[in-house]
Amino acid sequence: MSPPSSLQQSDNNLLNNEEYSDMPGELGNEMIEICTMAMDKFVAKRDYEGASTLIKNTLDKKFGPSFQVVVGEGYAFDVSCQRSYLLHIYYGKVGILVYKSI
Repeated sequence: MSPPSSLQQSDNNLLNNEEYSDMPGELGNEMIEICTMAMDKFVAKRDYEGASTLIKNTLDKKFGPSFQVVVGEGYAFDVSCQRSYLLHIYYGKVGILVYKSI
């Protein structure tokens, strides 16, 4: 599945080409904007917990509960999630995993 167009081209060039998304275009683009906004705010302080909390709270308010967010460096994952609700991107060297649990 091809990634949303905003994954390939970013204004701040911090998103790189290692990503995966099974979300429809509009939803994926909106989630990327939310993730980018949170990372812009917290990455300088390396406050990944703050970034993940902001992303989760924003997504839960906007799209309903049950979102899970992982932000950090050097992790692997194997998750079960709702179809069309998985996003994995990198902001520089920091990985961001967002999914809606079943």
